[in-house]
Amino acid sequence: MPLSDFKQEMNDISNEMQQSSDDLNDNKNNKASDKQKSSSQKMQQLSEKMNSMMAQMEMEENGENMENVRQLLENVLTFSFDQEDIMSGMKPLSYKSPQYKDFVVRQKNITDNFAVIRDSINALAGRVPGMASMVSKDVMEIRKGLLSVMDYLGNSSKYQAQTSQQKVLTSANNLALLLSELLDQMQ
Repeated sequence: MPLSDFKQEMNDISNEMQQSSDDLNDNKNNKASDKQKSSSQKMQQLSEKMNSMMAQMEMEENGENMENVRQLLENVLTFSFDQEDIMSGMKPLSYKSPQYKDFVVRQKNITDNFAVIRDSINALAGRVPGMASMVSKDVMEIRKGLLSVMDYLGNSSKYQAQTSQQKVLTSANNLALLLSELLDQMQ
């Protein structure tokens, strides 16, 4: 129901209440009483329509939020698998290997991609109650870990980079688990 319909109904109720007041002033008590009852019934009906509309809008928003959480979960899982693939691919390589540089580029790409995931999580956390407190620690750990990984890779500190990559992977998996639990709660 459009808002203009609500306005029209509210105007009709207001007019009827004004007429009831006028009837009371003119000592037409029975007529005023009937109009007050009618106005009361119309207000109750309007209230029910508004509550119904609000419930429908809330259901639509929850559906959108669930879809957004589902998409975020998919993105975090993809990020996690990519991080694991990079870790296992870099492990046997020397930092002097040309293939090593390819993995550094891939690491940079998933670091950049995580910034988009982080922004999406922050935007959704403002709309989904309780989400921010659930995921903020892991998001911060991933961000901090990715910065460390890139620093270590830039300094050719392969083993420190692998340790940081493992921490990022652990936090990403924790984040995926939290998003999965949140999705279950929403359903």
